[in-house]
Amino acid sequence: MYFGPGKKVERSQEIWHGNIWKESPRFRCASIKINEVLYNCGDFVVYRESSNRIGRILAIVEVDGELKVTIQHVLQFIELPGNLQSNDRRERSPREVWLFDRNMENALVEVELQTIIKRVVVTILYTEDTIHNNSSVVIREILYKHQGHWKIRNVTYSYRHPSEFAPLEEPETNLPIYKLYIDLYFDDFGTFRNVYHSLSGVYIQIGNLPFDKRKQLKNHFVLEFIPFGGSFEEFIAPFVAEMKTLENRKIMDVQGTKSIVIASLGDITADLPQGNDLVGVKRHSATRGCHTCNAIKDSWTSNNIDLPLISRYHHLTDRQFEEISAAPTITRRNEIAAEYGLWICSPILDNLKRERHLQSPHDVYHAIARKVLRFLRITIDALSPEGKLAFILAWKTFEYPRSWQKLSNPISHIESFMMSDSLRLAMVIPFILNRILKPQNFKQSEIDKFRSQTGVSRSDLVIKLWLIKYWILVTKTMSMAFMHSFTEEDYTKLRECLDNERRLLSQVFI
Repeated sequence: MYFGPGKKVERSQEIWHGNIWKESPRFRCASIKINEVLYNCGDFVVYRESSNRIGRILAIVEVDGELKVTIQHVLQFIELPGNLQSNDRRERSPREVWLFDRNMENALVEVELQTIIKRVVVTILYTEDTIHNNSSVVIREILYKHQGHWKIRNVTYSYRHPSEFAPLEEPETNLPIYKLYIDLYFDDFGTFRNVYHSLSGVYIQIGNLPFDKRKQLKNHFVLEFIPFGGSFEEFIAPFVAEMKTLENRKIMDVQGTKSIVIASLGDITADLPQGNDLVGVKRHSATRGCHTCNAIKDSWTSNNIDLPLISRYHHLTDRQFEEISAAPTITRRNEIAAEYGLWICSPILDNLKRERHLQSPHDVYHAIARKVLRFLRITIDALSPEGKLAFILAWKTFEYPRSWQKLSNPISHIESFMMSDSLRLAMVIPFILNRILKPQNFKQSEIDKFRSQTGVSRSDLVIKLWLIKYWILVTKTMSMAFMHSFTEEDYTKLRECLDNERRLLSQVFI
């Protein structure tokens, strides 16, 4: 198992290549001594670049075997785009600076330890009530780019640094310290393929294990199965109590050596409905049913979503839960909860130190498998009777990999397809469909509808557009999402694929 600092690598694969591990004091080194001065992650410092600049220490990382500091750029007024240099900001500029959004190009830089000059006091005003020294420099806003245009948003609409939402005071001891990254998985699943009986499973993994170990079945630890009608909160309460003890450190015997063990939640993954439950957000059928953003249901596929401005942030959700709790009547509580898309009470996992939205990503496997299965149904429904016969013939004669189990008939048994079945079929369906690309194999009503939605007049071109362009885009996105490791270029390509897929599929099929 790995217990060292986060690593900056060209191709990311391990948990310690990610930002949560790199930046959280609960998983890596929280401070470093430079010229006899102790610097903590989250501190603002002056450092040398081409000139002296102010930046924020986000992480202490290992780069090619050498420790470096990851700095987030902080901007002076003169560095803001001209259209954002208002008179009001000019007047505030002597005691104010601006954060450069970390997702922007060149916003983060790894610097040598010796380039750090000194610590400076900078206060981030998440609210106007934030207590700060009147003589200190403050940050109220973040510079970012949306649809090619520079914009500024309030710093409230940003994820706080892990040193703020999950602080850890390093113990002064000579004992070895082991920090564990605990991943939690929760899933409701049916005990039969097409007859649903709700049985829940809760699993944990230790993120300190390398990828080739984490994918082994023996390293998935089943806490227990929640029986039919059981309550997740009642079941998980003992686990939460034990985790709270481990968050505060516990002395254990590790291979005959007395050691300090600290364990904290890493990622919490669940299928779509359960994922919402674990962060206290209503199910996806609600008006605001996304557990990572506040987009209303009708605008999920919009081209104009300014995601940083509408994302859910832990500190803002906390205020919303407080507002719900303070409501005088149950009716009023329900009204406020519906407005925010939240449950009445915060979830039990909020008793642990975490950023509920940042550390609860959407389950990629379930999301992509369900999308592919829906597209399969749409495609099969569009086939004429002759087309279905042609599809079955092409499907039966296709040369599948020998390691695959035989798939059920996708025409007659699509409703009993498991997620793995739909993902396997998606990998080969562009080749199968390419063998039956004839207008008579598709319902004329579907061709006419697709023609009106795309503006293409010829039936043969409409079919090629649907089956070749759209299915290839879906399968390309799927293959990229399930890559074992990623470079920065891979992340950029995946974002482009997802954006193109959202734009094209929503234009035609929603």
